[in-house]
Amino acid sequence: MLRSGIFLFAVIVLTGNLAARETETVPQQFTTYPAFRNNSGRVEAVTDKGLMKEYIIGCSSGVGIITFSKFEGLYCTPDHRCSGGLRSAIERLC
Repeated sequence: MLRSGIFLFAVIVLTGNLAARETETVPQQFTTYPAFRNNSGRVEAVTDKGLMKEYIIGCSSGVGIITFSKFEGLYCTPDHRCSGGLRSAIERLC
């Protein structure tokens, strides 16, 4: 009985360590700041969240967010209107 208990404990501990390592090495999201290098553009930051990207857009009246679906290939504004081009989405947003 003692051997099976130790074996079960070892399996649980090792499985937990492997699961923890997998989640540590896979980034959940990644953010870049293109405006840091080129502040003449409107895209201030891009956050990659797997199947979606969020674009932080600088407008004359403030800042807005546009999402891009990698699956559908569409850029969407907060008013739920989507298009295939970033430029048209920025024009609607700003």
